[in-house]
Amino acid sequence: ALFLRLELLEGVAAYHLGDRPAALAKLQLAHAKWQELQVCDEKLAQLVAMGFDEREARRGLRFCKGDAAAATAFVVEQREKVAAKAGEDRRHRRQRREQKKYGHTPDKQGVDMDLLDKLANLGYERRVAAEALRRSSNNFQAALDSLVEPASRAEVQQAAASRRRKR
Repeated sequence: ALFLRLELLEGVAAYHLGDRPAALAKLQLAHAKWQELQVCDEKLAQLVAMGFDEREARRGLRFCKGDAAAATAFVVEQREKVAAKAGEDRRHRRQRREQKKYGHTPDKQGVDMDLLDKLANLGYERRVAAEALRRSSNNFQAALDSLVEPASRAEVQQAAASRRRKR
């Protein structure tokens, strides 16, 4: 639609500049682009009857050059992409909230959630593992060592518990 408007504007500008052959050529190009954007009302009604809204059905038909089956597949694919993006956004927001809950490392970084997941998968409690990562500035090996060694583990557990009480 944007190129249609551009061709139309160029045609009008050429006409007003007195260049009738260029104006005719641009207006013919605009007309051809306009015809490409038109969709068959029957196919549009068919897609709307399938449960698609008119806007996405029209977009699908334009993208697939009037092929209703391809437009259906296109619209379904676009919906899946939107749903996947929304799910990813929710997961990311949830992860950020959890990360904020654990505070910052001494060098002002958030706790690395991937490393936290690894420690949790090894069987460590998430808040204790997060405290170990926070104290070690996201150094996985140092955090693991502090969780394995009983004396430092007790210290990390105590710090995690006191951090939880402060909240």
